Amino acid sequence: MEKLALKFIRPNPNQPRKQFEAEKLEELRQSIERYGVLQPIVVRKASGYYEIIAGERRYQAARLAGKEDIPALVVTADSDRVMELALIENIQRADLNAIEEALAYEQLMQTLGLTQQQLAARVGKSRSHVTNSLRLLRLPSAVQHAVMVGELTMGHARAITGMKSEAAMEQIARRVIAEQWTVRRLERHLQKERTEKKTLKRSDSDVEAVEAVLAERLQMDVSIRSRRKGGVLELKYFSQEDLEHLLTLLSPQDFDSSRD
Repeated sequence: MEKLALKFIRPNPNQPRKQFEAEKLEELRQSIERYGVLQPIVVRKASGYYEIIAGERRYQAARLAGKEDIPALVVTADSDRVMELALIENIQRADLNAIEEALAYEQLMQTLGLTQQQLAARVGKSRSHVTNSLRLLRLPSAVQHAVMVGELTMGHARAITGMKSEAAMEQIARRVIAEQWTVRRLERHLQKERTEKKTLKRSDSDVEAVEAVLAERLQMDVSIRSRRKGGVLELKYFSQEDLEHLLTLLSPQDFDSSRD
């Protein structure tokens, strides 16, 4: 371990964490001002400077505290290994938000050519956790941003990924944020919507069957429009004879007596 001047240290451009919480950074700054940097950062030697592998938050807090140097461990690692170490260090500290974690997983898979199962083994997570995390990248950018800034939780995001259109995802995300829905309330709402859609599909199929039967029996065009409560039955006739035929079928006795 050695002390390195902060001016010769650079953050890792592939750092998985995109944002540092200001409150936590300030707490660490105060701690460093009082006690110094207790745990060294990990760096590798680059071209004319040192690149951080692990410990960027300590580096940022030390700069804010006005420190000129910081304890560091200098290691030898290639770019892929650097990124893997940076990701694992951050995940183990549970500092990444859900989107940052998903982006880091995706980057690791692409760079190292890993399957989801291999990635899960590398980072010490279950295959299902990695899969669910990567699904978050299906979310529209506006919804991803809401997760990154803490307006939506991982649970909210996972529920929203089950929706089909980006417009619907953005709409429900805005409602969740505005009305401060819990994850459970969001899940109940989405389940209700899915049930109603299934019921409507079954209803549409039934309506088409009824239309076909009536069209055959009445020998005219039949249209049925279902609504949540009730509906509209439309019979199209093209001549007076068609109308009289229909009236005869519907009420033969009443129609015959009215003609006498």
